[in-house]
Amino acid sequence: GVGCLAYEAGNITGAASGIALLGNGEMKYPVVIAISLISGLLLWYGTIQSIAKWLGFVVLIMGVSFLIAAVVIFSDPVAFFRGAVTPKIPDGGIITVIGLIGTTIVPYALFLGSGIARDRHVPEMRSGVIWSVAVGGIITLGILVSGTAVQGDFSFVNMFTTLEQTNGVFFSWAFALGLFAAGLTSAITAPTALGIVVASVWPQVSENGIRMVRIGVVVAGAAVSMSGFQPVGIIVAAQALNGILLPLTALSLALVMMKPSIRALPYANSNVGNAVLWLSTGVSIILGLTAIYRLLS
Repeated sequence: GVGCLAYEAGNITGAASGIALLGNGEMKYPVVIAISLISGLLLWYGTIQSIAKWLGFVVLIMGVSFLIAAVVIFSDPVAFFRGAVTPKIPDGGIITVIGLIGTTIVPYALFLGSGIARDRHVPEMRSGVIWSVAVGGIITLGILVSGTAVQGDFSFVNMFTTLEQTNGVFFSWAFALGLFAAGLTSAITAPTALGIVVASVWPQVSENGIRMVRIGVVVAGAAVSMSGFQPVGIIVAAQALNGILLPLTALSLALVMMKPSIRALPYANSNVGNAVLWLSTGVSIILGLTAIYRLLS
């Protein structure tokens, strides 16, 4: 619940920031309110499939644009591959690293996935997860490489200007529209995920009760979005919080996967799969604890 609330603040802020880039770059409260109302209406009436497809198409354009921009900006392949195989975290960069993990491997996606898994086949679900995570990771890589061209402090305005100067107006507009579409689609999925969790934990809750939970998430996200904090700061903080929560989710999942009753199922993980599961869980725990230690100290 805490993770979904944090994400919602970042989602609404990101969508509003995308619209702002097409104006003077300053995020306006009426835009935040409009995006929140659109999200609320879609969540209340449940007709989100068609608009999600169109918004997903816009996000895809943004992703492809970033990959092309990354190729244009990409100038040192040796340094790139060296960094890929020997990663290191720069001083003060742990929160950003946790945020990147938290936005690429979204913790609430586990609950969202379990909610839509009924009446589906395991191979079908697995292929869907593999493709979505792979595409998300590739787009994140393109954004990271493109971001290296930004001079000075990172901001959406600086990113927009840099893309326009290095690649042209199309890329800057694709970034702005993609930021809006990514924020709006996520502003719908985060409350939906929490609604699934509430329905699973308390089956007696009515459909209108679930709807009110979803609307509550949107209202809380809008309030934080209008709090006056810097947009990038809100988004990074939300992703970092979920990155810190990820080890708890991963550990819970890993323990369930080790139950004899689960391991006896036809599509259970192999020994290699379980080894990779525990390795990735261990890495997420180490990074999460490191981030908490840095924050406290």
